[in-house]
Amino acid sequence: MLARWLRDPIEAGDIRVRYHAFNWYDQDGSLAAVRDIFVATDVVDPICVVLLSHSYVLPAHRRGGVAALVRTVPATVARADVAARGLSPDTPILLTAEMEPLDPAAEDSRVRLLSYGRAGYSVVHPEVLPYFQPDFRDVAALGVEAHHVPMAIVLRWLGHERATELPWLAAEAIIHHFKRIHSRALDKDDLWVASDHGLAGLRRWGQRPVPLIRIPPEPSGLRALEPMLRSVMLPHYPPQYRGDLPPVAAERQHLLSVTRTMGGPLRFPEIPGEPNSAHVVSAVPGPRSGALRARHGQWQDARTVHFYQDAKKSLGNYIVDVDGNTLLDVYGHIGAIAIGYNHPDMLHAWKAGRFDWCAGWRPSLGIAVPPEWVDVAASLMRAAPLGMAHVATMTTGSEAVENALKTAFIAKAHRNRGGKPASAKEVASCMLNQQASANRMKIICFTGAFHGRTHGSLSATRSKAIHKLDIPAFDWPVVEFPTSRFPLSEFADENAAAEARSLEQVEAIMRRAPEQIAGVIVEPIQGEGGDRHASPSFFVGLRRLCTQYGASLIADEVQTGVGTTGRMWAHGAWGPDGAPDIMTFSKKMQLGGYFYRDGLMPPEPLRVFNTWLGDPLRGAQAELILEVIERDRLVACAAEAGKQLLAGLESLQSRHPGILSQARGQGTHCAVDVCDAGTRGKILSAALQDGLEIGGSGETTIRFRPALILGPRHVGELLDRLGRAVSRA
Repeated sequence: MLARWLRDPIEAGDIRVRYHAFNWYDQDGSLAAVRDIFVATDVVDPICVVLLSHSYVLPAHRRGGVAALVRTVPATVARADVAARGLSPDTPILLTAEMEPLDPAAEDSRVRLLSYGRAGYSVVHPEVLPYFQPDFRDVAALGVEAHHVPMAIVLRWLGHERATELPWLAAEAIIHHFKRIHSRALDKDDLWVASDHGLAGLRRWGQRPVPLIRIPPEPSGLRALEPMLRSVMLPHYPPQYRGDLPPVAAERQHLLSVTRTMGGPLRFPEIPGEPNSAHVVSAVPGPRSGALRARHGQWQDARTVHFYQDAKKSLGNYIVDVDGNTLLDVYGHIGAIAIGYNHPDMLHAWKAGRFDWCAGWRPSLGIAVPPEWVDVAASLMRAAPLGMAHVATMTTGSEAVENALKTAFIAKAHRNRGGKPASAKEVASCMLNQQASANRMKIICFTGAFHGRTHGSLSATRSKAIHKLDIPAFDWPVVEFPTSRFPLSEFADENAAAEARSLEQVEAIMRRAPEQIAGVIVEPIQGEGGDRHASPSFFVGLRRLCTQYGASLIADEVQTGVGTTGRMWAHGAWGPDGAPDIMTFSKKMQLGGYFYRDGLMPPEPLRVFNTWLGDPLRGAQAELILEVIERDRLVACAAEAGKQLLAGLESLQSRHPGILSQARGQGTHCAVDVCDAGTRGKILSAALQDGLEIGGSGETTIRFRPALILGPRHVGELLDRLGRAVSRA
């Protein structure tokens, strides 16, 4: 069959296919390596799909550069094919391969995936595109039934290796190109089985961009490939091709143990010189803090200041104040400390000159951009959620939300016009604040929400009256947030009913005026409103309604993002069916901004713009923070420390049932309720005097927002000091 391909390429029809086989030889004539590929190019709707067939480097020639040379061939040949057919150099080129479902117990399966990860490949989400590799055997001669093999498609989109989603038409093109390639080896019935199943999945997806799962380069990241597990992936295929499915939970547990073994045991980071424990030498705030507050208050409102911090002496999880008190900080400047105080990698970066390019002046990042900023943007995109293709950077979380709302409004107006430009009347009316259509558009928000203090974000904020009093607000609809009661097992029916009522309210608003609802904004866990949770099913319901009525779903992850919940982004718990269109970030990322899907970038420039468009220095720090998070597996650390913290809070509430209740959390993003506001105030005060910096949220909640370097010993100390404070209350 391969010999026939070499003799007789397909040069008819829209999709032209050539087979290429390469051999490399040593100087003595012995074989060193082989590689063969199929290059299929659509010359009508230009796109080139390369199917990687086989690759092998003989052992004697490994680690000598031959493998790297072999890897360059597919891209080189594809570009040559595109050029030879007279197509634009910008023609999309997809390097693709077929990959069996992940068996965490099979080392060769893991090794192959990691090799793809190191080469910049991603997996087309198998739930969206459930692909079969057709049975290539001569089943008639063998007298057996065809057994098609469930496969995932791995790909590298040349020039777009960091993309987190693939245009729907490109995903569809892969199936058509594969079908053309396989047409030489299969009869039509078998060919259609493979292509039809994949196309059916794509059509169910609804012509939205198709999510890509980035393959990690290191074993510790394999958990990101959970959707490729056999037990997760195979139920999307007909029963006769599934084989024996292991339990989902068992495979996930096996994957966890494998990644820990392959990546080494999970080690909580140790910060050299970090204090062994908190140590209080005066009242908090002490006399020096009091004197500074009096001086500071002459010029700036200092009434909210807890104490004044010695920035140089604070280290790791411990904050030191100007009076010499060392406090265990699990409030983290309202959740904004990612890798602790004065992390050695951050200090080294300063001293080594890593930030010199942005230390001397602050550029306008929309006008004259240092090239280093492009690398920062690329690093931010490495942390982008599944399905997000773009990032907009701002300075603060409020700015992030404000401009995310603008993006949703612009997208809605664009849809309402059918993609046409604004009319002259609309352009003129906007200058008079009299846009008939735009002025009626609204954002749906929730009771208890906090989204910021700028004008638009404040209109969506519903947590505390003090934020909004005396300030004009947009007349946007608000829906009751379906606050989960804990423990979840005891309140399952009640929680489900609350979520159903909330979704009914959202749909009623959308149904009345679908052209007016530009979006829904929601926190995965409400912060200022009292650490209020809802189930993933609720957010999936919001996603469904937003899709149905043409609105953008905005996940506000200013407080829940960057690993604190035991996931890089809390909305990852919603699964692909709940994926938002826009996601805001700030706090632990050090700068504000938002990621968003393809198709939401405003058609004209300057629609989302300001002088700074973020802060280069904070962006450079964010780049380093993301490197430390990945290297030290800090998201996994937060998940493990969070289990210990939550278990400890549950134990405390069992010992103090009249005072504490509703212990809850994800990762270290935990909280517990106190019986009343007065008692909470006493607990917070007693904890502070005992060396524990914690915070409140809502009316009666204590919340925990530690850095990602919180370890078991810190959790133990936290629980001991909190227990003493509760006993004194």
